[in-house]
Amino acid sequence: EAVNATVIGLDEAPQGYEDFDKGAAKKYVLNPHGMIPA
Repeated sequence: EAVNATVIGLDEAPQGYEDFDKGAAKKYVLNPHGMIPA
């Protein structure tokens, strides 16, 4: 929360990378196995 990170799954990764490349003010954390509670 303090670093404005958003947990995303592998299926959301392409959109996350696209948003990040466009300058989104978010950081993304990949959660491929669903081990991080959302």
